[in-house]
Amino acid sequence: MKHPALLRSNKTAENRFREPPLVEVVVGGTASLPCNVTLEDDEATLILWYRSDLPNPIYTLDVRNASLRNAKRFPSSEIGNRTNFDIATQPPTLLLSNITVNDAKDYRCRVDLRRSRTLILHSRLRVIGESTFLFELFAAPGLIQGSNVGFAANARYAPDEGGVKES
Repeated sequence: MKHPALLRSNKTAENRFREPPLVEVVVGGTASLPCNVTLEDDEATLILWYRSDLPNPIYTLDVRNASLRNAKRFPSSEIGNRTNFDIATQPPTLLLSNITVNDAKDYRCRVDLRRSRTLILHSRLRVIGESTFLFELFAAPGLIQGSNVGFAANARYAPDEGGVKES
């Protein structure tokens, strides 16, 4: 069964602009980002994971000269040993451990195939936990001298308690 967010290059305009699937995880936990590499007739040659704020892949699985189980694995220096691609799950997932609030980004799994077009799956990671937020107050002209005033506040996201709580 293919993951519902699997997008092919011939996707319809309606599907092209839909929100990516949301994966939620608490700070310090492990995120499971899905990537469907269970392919019917095609064989994957390369599986690349990208994070929206980084130009290079955060994880690469090279299947060009090996089976999926014996593929070469290359985690990036930005993410390091916090990643592993779990091919035993269905769909296979990129496991990202020791989650921090900085990991809350959009992720993209790109699967290059031998005989077909490249497949791309998008995921959005939401991190639940303690964080520091920066709030900026913009003053109307003439009310306060200067263009803006800023301050930092510690906050905790607690959905079961009604959202963000000041700490």
